[in-house]
Amino acid sequence: MAEMRDISGDPSGKGAQALRDDPLDERLPERAESEAAPFEKSSARGDWGGRIIGMLVFLLGIGLLIVVFQQANALFSRSPDAALGLKFTGNPKTDPTLAQVATRFGYLLLQTGYLVIMSVAGAVVAQKGINLYFSAWRGASGRQR
Repeated sequence: MAEMRDISGDPSGKGAQALRDDPLDERLPERAESEAAPFEKSSARGDWGGRIIGMLVFLLGIGLLIVVFQQANALFSRSPDAALGLKFTGNPKTDPTLAQVATRFGYLLLQTGYLVIMSVAGAVVAQKGINLYFSAWRGASGRQR
C-alpha cells in the first residue's frame, strides 16, 4: 500500500486535519444545521406568498397593457374627423378655423403621450411582478432552490 504523505509542511503531521479544525479558516464555510433549518422552514411559506403576490402584480401589469392597447386601438382606428372631433363640410364659412384644428390636434398628441406613459407604467409594473416572482425562489438564506 502507498503511504500518504503530508505536503502541508506541518511538522506535527496533522497538516490538513489542523486546517479543517481551525475555526478562523474561511476557506471551508460551514454552517451548523441549526442555523439553516429555521430559514428553510419559514422561507417555504414565504416563497409561496411571494410567488402569488409576484404573479398578481405581473397580471396587473399585463392588464394595464391590455387597457392601453384597447385605448390606442380605439383612438387610432377612428377617422381624422372623428378623432379631432370636427366636422368638415367644404364650406369655408362653416368649417372649423385653423386655431380649432390646431387645438384639437394638440389634444390628440396629448392623448398619444398619455398612452405612451401608460404603456411604460404597465410594462414597469409587469417587470416588478416578474422580479418579485423570481426573487421568491430564493429563500431567506439566499440560496437558489
